[in-house]
Parts: sequence; C-alpha cells; structure tokens
Amino acid sequence: PALSMGAPERARADFVGDRVLSRVTGTDELRYPSWKRALKLCVTVPVVGAQLLALSALVAGLYAAWIAIHLSSHYRAVKTLLVSLLSLGWGCAVEILNFGVFLRVALVLNRWENYRTDREFERALVVKAAAFFLVDGFLWYFLLAFLHIPFGDRLWALALNRADFD
Repeated sequence: PALSMGAPERARADFVGDRVLSRVTGTDELRYPSWKRALKLCVTVPVVGAQLLALSALVAGLYAAWIAIHLSSHYRAVKTLLVSLLSLGWGCAVEILNFGVFLRVALVLNRWENYRTDREFERALVVKAAAFFLVDGFLWYFLLAFLHIPFGDRLWALALNRADFD
C-alpha cells in the first residue's frame, strides 16, 4: 500500500527557531538545530536521577517510620492505625508528586527542548511522564525487593541495636 503523506504538520505556536529557506518547498520555515535539542535532552537524565535520590530518601524515611512503629510499645490496634495512616500518606504523596510536581517538570523540560510539531511534543512528553511516573510509582517495590527482602533481618538487628547479624 502507498503511503499517504497528507498535509505537512505546522510548527507549534511555542516553537522557536531560525528562519531558513526550505530546499524542498522554496518557502521560509523555522528550523531548530537537532544538536541543541540533544544537549537539552541530556538535562532530563540528571533530573530523573535527582528525583530518584529524593524519593529514595523519602522512602527510607517511611521505612524507618514503619520500623519505629513496629518497635513501639503501642497496642496492636494503634500500630495498625499508624501503619495505615503512613500508607495513606504515601499513597496521597505519590499522586500529588506525580500530577502536581513531576508532570509539571516534564512539561517545563519539554517546552525548553523546543519541539517543532505537536506530535513530537506529545511523544516526548509521554516518554518523560512515563519515566517520572515509573520511578515514583514503582520505587517502593524495587526497594522492597532489593533491600527489605534480602537484608530485612539485618535492618531489624540494626534497629534493635544488636551486633549479631548471623
């Protein structure tokens, strides 16, 4: 089947570029050097890394609070209530961080990267949002799988100030 080319996509209203004469159509069009965008894309990786570190510190604090609740002398019902409130707080924080912070950061980065068409802009935004949401939504499970399960006994021993880890 033949490819249908249709009308060329227009530049986004927010797109900023240099006016150049198109060799194909002979008309003026806006262009943005791809090397500039590639350099700007390199900023996204450290931003996601900073998000990973900040959320890891937050989850470590939640884990420490969970341990403190379990080691406390409160009745079981009070411990259950405190752990439930901790879980509820984390669940709310995930939603607030995803849609109040990380989606906005992804939008700011995307606008700064200066995509020419709406299609390019939306595609890049989906990739960034997915990266942010993946870290935010699944970090707890990765830490559980790679920290708590293999080293849980040692963490409990540290919490109880015991030196015998065997």
